[in-house]
Amino acid sequence: MTELPWRSCVFTEIGQNINALKIKRAQDLAGRKFSSVQFLDTHRQASDIIKKNPKKPAGLLADCYDEGYLQSLNAQRCCDLHMNSAIGLADILFRLSSSWASYID
Repeated sequence: MTELPWRSCVFTEIGQNINALKIKRAQDLAGRKFSSVQFLDTHRQASDIIKKNPKKPAGLLADCYDEGYLQSLNAQRCCDLHMNSAIGLADILFRLSSSWASYID
């Protein structure tokens, strides 16, 4: 997946696992066409144009943002993100990882 400075490692790993599950599901559904368009991160491609201040998605859960990125923001910019309360994505990922691993393998 594309590395984004604002995205937390846990949020990235969840996205990678979802993509792996979609690939596995596509393999299991032999005969049905599966397009890479259905992946979460196919629309982001490298560009020669470098944006100095790319927009960050607002309204995500607090644990979707990288802690170091949040600490680099001033109070106003952090407020502009309109973050929702953290729900413990790391705990959710830990609990789901065993069931995902058994399905993907």
